[in-house]
Amino acid sequence: MSVRSAESSPIRVSVTVDPRTELMSTLWRLAGVRREYSQKPANARYVEEVMEYFGPFREHPCVKVVSQLQQRWGAPMALAVHLTDTVNLEERVPFEPIPTAILHTWGPDGHIPASRVVREARGFVADAGFNRFRQAHKPLYRETESRHRRYIESEGHLEWFPSIFGHRPGLTLHIILCLQNAGCCYPAMVVLDERVEYYCLLGTPYWDEQGVPVPTKAGFGPIWTIVHEFVHLYTDESPYLSAEGMREAGERLLESVKDRLDLEAYGEWERVIDETVANAWVVRYELATRGKEAADKRAAYFVQKGFLWTPALAELLAEYENNRDDYAKFSSFVPRLMEFFREQAGL
Repeated sequence: MSVRSAESSPIRVSVTVDPRTELMSTLWRLAGVRREYSQKPANARYVEEVMEYFGPFREHPCVKVVSQLQQRWGAPMALAVHLTDTVNLEERVPFEPIPTAILHTWGPDGHIPASRVVREARGFVADAGFNRFRQAHKPLYRETESRHRRYIESEGHLEWFPSIFGHRPGLTLHIILCLQNAGCCYPAMVVLDERVEYYCLLGTPYWDEQGVPVPTKAGFGPIWTIVHEFVHLYTDESPYLSAEGMREAGERLLESVKDRLDLEAYGEWERVIDETVANAWVVRYELATRGKEAADKRAAYFVQKGFLWTPALAELLAEYENNRDDYAKFSSFVPRLMEFFREQAGL
């Protein structure tokens, strides 16, 4: 699918169920080491079928390796998109040293466990008949893709991204529907020479009575989540987390709200800053595409989650939007971000 930007440049967006992410979700679910891979939405019979089919392989060497890992949120998904497929499981880019695009989830020595997982996963795929299971569920995957693709084409305004962050030659956007990840979503990026791939790994928390994922339920849909994850990728290229004085501000802000945040997900100062920036841009997206009432509701939601500075930062970002001659790229706005967070932290 594609949408048109304000510059009349098409934004290519793929919407798929990807066997690579389903493989990693299966391995982590069997290992039982992270809560995001232990959830099962109502009517998600597919998840039950995964456990019934692969349950006898809980003691497989690959599952045992995974059960010993302590990687961060999103690590399995970041690894998945760096593989070619679930047949050969080749590295799309060398894992040594670990690609910077997955460094933040696997760590500086991440090439060692990542490579070991891939090596053992080749055996798991063959021993457990993973691709037979995948083939048998293709109709479910295709229907899930079709439903979400229609919804995103109808409700999404992804042309907003180049209007804010500029046109990026060689950049493609990919939405992968992760059927085992419930409501958990992650950003991921793959850098291939002159090409860059941005990924939104989107969980599927809503399933109908026929056991097929649906994009919305009771008026709740994933568009703002998709925007949130892609914003991470657009803004993370800007070095605002390494700006002088940002760590001190982030640590103080984290301390001030640690009783309100989900510390397993956001218990590091970098995550507090990074999430606040992404949240504020989501508010700007809502304002641009749905109006002030929707933007105010979204800002209030983020405040309730513990990100108290979101509304004020969303207002500040208007300065970036309205002064593009001064701020040609988001990276040029970093000094203003640093000033904002240090002021919020009382520094």
